[in-house]
Amino acid sequence: MVKTRRVHFRVSQEQYLMIRNDSMVKGHKTVSSYIRSLALGHDYKFHEKFNELYDYLLKARKKDEKTGNNTERRTNGVQNI
Repeated sequence: MVKTRRVHFRVSQEQYLMIRNDSMVKGHKTVSSYIRSLALGHDYKFHEKFNELYDYLLKARKKDEKTGNNTERRTNGVQNI
């Protein structure tokens, strides 16, 4: 997902260090990533990955339809898209 908008806010040096340390402890590569996950909810990464997977599956389906390979696929009893 392309990020084109910025959000700015000010914090004290002490607050920044707390935020930065917490972001590292929780495995974020950047403070921005950490703040984004807090602001948008912890499911943000899940939704981002889900959308990537969904797009991939749609492209694969379109490719199958173009090649005439539109056989129905099933995995563990669940029909794929």
